[in-house]
Amino acid sequence: MKKDISTLEAAQKLGVHQTTIQRWIKEGRIDAWKGLGRTSPYHVDVDFLDRLKEQLQKQSHS
Repeated sequence: MKKDISTLEAAQKLGVHQTTIQRWIKEGRIDAWKGLGRTSPYHVDVDFLDRLKEQLQKQSHS
């Protein structure tokens, strides 16, 4: 089952600020989707986020 989290939760999981997550979404670095309402928040797939976290950790150790 696909699980998604908010941009705030995604930021906490990656150790970055929420605005960084929002910028990465706009840049296309993170796949995210919005609910039906115009003001609905973005949702980020947890599995995708876990893979991104691994990539970021590998880059920081290189």
